[in-house]
Amino acid sequence: MHYTLEFKQGIFEVKTSGDADVIMFKEFIHEIVNHEKWLPGNPILVDHTDMNAGPLESNDLKKIADYCKKYSKSLGPAKCAILAARDLEFGIGRMWQVFVEINVWDVTQQIFKTREKALEWLLD
Repeated sequence: MHYTLEFKQGIFEVKTSGDADVIMFKEFIHEIVNHEKWLPGNPILVDHTDMNAGPLESNDLKKIADYCKKYSKSLGPAKCAILAARDLEFGIGRMWQVFVEINVWDVTQQIFKTREKALEWLLD
């Protein structure tokens, strides 16, 4: 898995591609909270439209949720929009959502199939 991180118009945008890899999730979360422009509560858009979530297993999603918990204080009450165009990534995202909603962080997250809806929700 590869990713890019950009800060555009007040939104941190992560774009992933390739086969999903647990370590890369940890790396991009770490990179976000250590970015010079990051402030707890900033909006985040994670675009998984070019990522293949097929390699991820349930235990991997728990590990990613643990990374989220580790960075909870640094992330603060952010809004995180996940963009997943395919049903596979959408479903995997929903599974991850279950793990992070159990007292893991103060981030509000939603999964979307279109960029327009994701941005509309982030900026609302």
